[in-house]
Amino acid sequence: MNRTQLKLLAVAAMLVDHLAWAFVPLDTPLAQGMHTVGRLTAPVMAFFLAEGLSIRTASDGTRSGSASLPCFHGDRTASFNTGRSRSRLPTENFP
Repeated sequence: MNRTQLKLLAVAAMLVDHLAWAFVPLDTPLAQGMHTVGRLTAPVMAFFLAEGLSIRTASDGTRSGSASLPCFHGDRTASFNTGRSRSRLPTENFP
């Protein structure tokens, strides 16, 4: 099973869980089974989150630019396509 298939399986499990909340009475065995299936989603997505972070983490412990939010890129991100760079704190030199 590859990464995409595992993600699709997790999304399908989450859909089953949400369908159970919406349409199946909570105290039935069917609902409990559907919620149990839905509980597969969190560990699978946590695995992919940790894997993605470990790929984007340098050997010295710092994260590369692709792993952080765009607003914290500092001088590497242009603000609103004006050519000016965005500061690390949104309150300083905000366009």
